Amino acid sequence: MYTKSFNTKKTWLGVMFSFALVAIMGLTFAFKPFSKEDKKAKRLMYTFEYNGSNFSESAVENPANWTYTASTDLCNGALVKPCRIQVSETYVDNPSTTPTLKSAINIVAAENTGTSTHYVDEIADDEGVVSNRPF
Repeated sequence: MYTKSFNTKKTWLGVMFSFALVAIMGLTFAFKPFSKEDKKAKRLMYTFEYNGSNFSESAVENPANWTYTASTDLCNGALVKPCRIQVSETYVDNPSTTPTLKSAINIVAAENTGTSTHYVDEIADDEGVVSNRPF
């Protein structure tokens, strides 16, 4: 009689353990973690337009030659002249008043050898968007 009682308790403990394990696994896989795209879609992006007087490498890479614009429109992407970039708030000074680019944005220009102009090749913001335009 003692053996049956012990086996019954063992069976119940096994059943409860199995149930708890299934419940924990179910909760673990029930929720999808945020992907990078989900986070990017939720972040506020700031658009800056190139207003430099020339298209030299140093001018394109200078954050002072980029001014904030409320428009979120981008250019067609031709690799000839800089147009607009969109960056996350991490790379913006004074986001609530007069947004300006931080020097940490690290704009990298590349030369279009056909036109001898420079365009934006990349920026430090992994979530940012580069938009160039034709000549």
